[in-house]
Amino acid sequence: MSEEPFSRPAYGFQRRVGQLGEVDEQGYLVSHPQEPLWDIYTVTAEVDLDQLRTAWRAATADIDTLNFRLRRVGDRVLTERLAPVPAGFDVHSVPKAFADGALHPDVVALVDPLVTGRHCAPGAPTAWLRVVRDGENTLLTIVVDHTVGDGWSLALLVRRFAMAHRLLRAGKPLELRPLGGFADFLDRLPDAPTRRRNLDRWRELLADTTPPGPPTLFEKDGPDPDRAFLLDTHHVFPVEPRATRAANVLAQRYGTNPAEIWVAAAILAATRNSRGPQPSITMHHGRTRRADFRVFGPLTEAHVTPAVPADRTLEDQWRLGRESPPLFGETLREEGLFTQRRFAIDHVPVSPPLVLDREVRGRSLTGKELEPLKPPSKEPIPSAASVWITIYPLGVERAEVLVEAASSALPEPESIVAAMRDALVSAAGDVD
Repeated sequence: MSEEPFSRPAYGFQRRVGQLGEVDEQGYLVSHPQEPLWDIYTVTAEVDLDQLRTAWRAATADIDTLNFRLRRVGDRVLTERLAPVPAGFDVHSVPKAFADGALHPDVVALVDPLVTGRHCAPGAPTAWLRVVRDGENTLLTIVVDHTVGDGWSLALLVRRFAMAHRLLRAGKPLELRPLGGFADFLDRLPDAPTRRRNLDRWRELLADTTPPGPPTLFEKDGPDPDRAFLLDTHHVFPVEPRATRAANVLAQRYGTNPAEIWVAAAILAATRNSRGPQPSITMHHGRTRRADFRVFGPLTEAHVTPAVPADRTLEDQWRLGRESPPLFGETLREEGLFTQRRFAIDHVPVSPPLVLDREVRGRSLTGKELEPLKPPSKEPIPSAASVWITIYPLGVERAEVLVEAASSALPEPESIVAAMRDALVSAAGDVD
């Protein structure tokens, strides 16, 4: 754990959150609009609460990034290291954990404040493990504030916590492999001249498309500008197993990962439902070298991915995204969440298995089990895109697609998911 003073310009979407959130009298962020990162695991075997607590403390104690906070100074947003705060841990008991195959209301009342909270005040934990038991089931809710981590970081933390627990159970020393430092990651970002060159190249790629991009095929004259970027619909669609298999087949064929294939399919689907190629905001993770996959931090960054015409192939779209220059740091002010685009795409990493011991495993809750945590309706919210497509992989052959949209821009959201499926399956060939 480093105790050296640390103050850097906020990275990626941190700047956006820092500008939109509420700050205290010293400028430190105390509330913000970004939902936390979380996962809920169910464990049916008996677990030792003292070992859970010790493993959780060990897994989080030396993650320096958990001590960072955002501070607004004038029109700048800084990331600063503050005094260490232990990660939160508590235990609750309920009569029943589940009701009719979903979380019981008593459980929802306990975990909803954590998974919907957006508070990161100095002196408050930025990571939590909340244990809820009913005598038969043990639920583990793992939460990280989005200002200090992203979905990939959450997966790192789950694996790290599980490893610490296995070491305890085996009676071995709690020696965990160190994670990469977020401060070191920031120091390795490309210099300003490189970022400027990349930005010039991006401007060339996007020169033919004026934000927010071509309207969808369902629009007559385009949406009302006052309504186009107010998300007022929310749909979750299951993905056919053959589409998920197709994405995995294509990833192996092209020598990449399924996330890039899903993103290419989503952009191609958006274009095929629009009146022209549809450049899209895509959420990427700022890895600059292989070792950075072990960095814990808010590494997500947004940039705009160009689109090929609708009659081109999924491989064409994937290669265009692959060959586009990276965007880092200040260039995001030009072509990221600060620019309105018609479509935005995010790909959430699959929840890792929680292996607490050889015979004690946790399963991530999905689908209907989590329905009670989702509000029946959402107030329209302003957005950087009129359509958000989020891909949730749930295993080798399962996935869900969340479509959040302005109804004036996309009255038929299922068409996007169908187009994604068709693009994947036709590109992969026979995967049944």
